[in-house]
Amino acid sequence: MSSNRSAAARQAAARRGGPLFAKDLKALMYAFGDDDPQPESVAAMEDILIDYMAELIAEARRCSTTSLGVPLPASASGAKAAAAAAAAAAAASAGDGDTKKSGRGGNAGGSGGGNAGGGSTGDGAHSHYTRRMKVDDFRYALRKEPNKLGRVDELLAMQKEIAQARKLFDENDG
Repeated sequence: MSSNRSAAARQAAARRGGPLFAKDLKALMYAFGDDDPQPESVAAMEDILIDYMAELIAEARRCSTTSLGVPLPASASGAKAAAAAAAAAAAASAGDGDTKKSGRGGNAGGSGGGNAGGGSTGDGAHSHYTRRMKVDDFRYALRKEPNKLGRVDELLAMQKEIAQARKLFDENDG
């Protein structure tokens, strides 16, 4: 199942014009001591990263609830939906060069369409369920990894501080 998600994520990356994280991963590998990261090593790291993101999104989706508090049907956590959500989240985070993973507003992509994965549950064309995942869904999925959960909380607090500073700056300008 993991290979299906990663294969779909790689196909989505190929449609976008190549690797999503190669530049960032190369810089990280250099920072951790690899003087000249080989393209094959960077590609392998990217595959690992995409697999991890797909698994994390699938786990968050499994424990996700709709905006009405009703659990999503089992068919909503399919491999294609998770891979599409992983590719969308990766594109959103790679496109802005920012470290934010998702906004407090509730969607996994930070900004944009409002729901990660397209809005349908995959079990019918006119379903009333939304595919909107909240930050708390990711926090719950990371509950067994205290270091990562702590980093998410730290980044969310930093995001809140930045928003407050921008608001204060805008008030002082206007």
